[in-house]
Order: sequence, then structure tokens, then C-alpha cells
Amino acid sequence: MITLGIPGDGVTVVLIGGLMIHGLEPGPLFIKQNPDVVGTIMWSYLIASVMLYFMLLALLRIFIKMINVKYSLLFPAIIAFCLFGIFAVNNRIFEVWVMIIFGVVGIIFFALKIDVIALLLGYVLGPLIEVFFRRGLIAANGRLSAILDRPVAVIFLVIALLFLFWPALKQGYLFIRSKTAKA
Repeated sequence: MITLGIPGDGVTVVLIGGLMIHGLEPGPLFIKQNPDVVGTIMWSYLIASVMLYFMLLALLRIFIKMINVKYSLLFPAIIAFCLFGIFAVNNRIFEVWVMIIFGVVGIIFFALKIDVIALLLGYVLGPLIEVFFRRGLIAANGRLSAILDRPVAVIFLVIALLFLFWPALKQGYLFIRSKTAKA
């Protein structure tokens, strides 16, 4: 994640988003340009791993008992801690409302089975794609058809289009297959 700037899962997307908010651009030059940040991250991982080992040794029985907590008690407690925590940061009710609104949006996304990771990937990789697309257009004197001049670019474009239309193609195939099976 740090060396290439490519997130592998949802957690690394959030980490890259946090770095970008603070003006740090993960990528090949990140370690060279920000050795203090990279060193801090590595030492934090090391210290956290050692502390976690000793905490787990000491608190394992308590953690096992926490598994049996009812959801009807757990979820209101989590929501209350989130509300109090977000208010405690700047003592502004606006931030609490932002959290509530985005919580409702998250619930709607979950109900509609919209993948939030794809949105976060778009947020993280969008600026990079825009910069490199602009560079490509400048190099091609503004011709969009220049993408089709290179065979590797055409292959990647075809693969991207297949990934884009794969769910619809699969659904259409299954629909046709079910119609022929009934006949």
C-alpha cells in the first residue's frame, strides 16, 4: 500500500484516504519523500504488535465473555460512543449530524448491496487516474482515439469493458439459459 499506492482491501483504502487527507501521496516515492512518516508507521506496527500480544495474554478470558454480549445492548452502546466521540473532538453538533447522515447512507448502501469499497477506491484512485489521463491527452494532442493506437492499451480497454459489462452479460446468459431450459 505504501510503496505502490494501490489498496488491497477496504482497510488500506481508508488508510490511503487518511494519508491523502493529510497531504501525503502514497506511491513509489512515498518512502523517499517521507522517511519520518514511514519510520513512524513501522515503529507503530512493532509496538502495537508487542502490546497486543501481552494484552491478549492478560485479557483473553474477558474477551471470550464479551462474545456473549447481546446485540440489543452492543449496538446502542457503539452508537452512543460514536456520537459522544465525534462530539468530543470539536464540540460541534454539525459533525454529529454528518455522522448520522453518512450512517444512514451506509445503511441504504448495505440494503441496496452497493459495494462501498468500490466508492472508496474511486475516491483514492480518482485523482491519479485524472492526472494520468490528462497527461495522455496532452501527449496525444487531445486525440481520444490515440488509446486505440497501442495494442496493450486496447487489451486493457477490452478487459475493463468486460469487467464493466460482465454482470449484465452473465444475467442475460442466465436469462436465456433459463428460457431454453423451460422450452
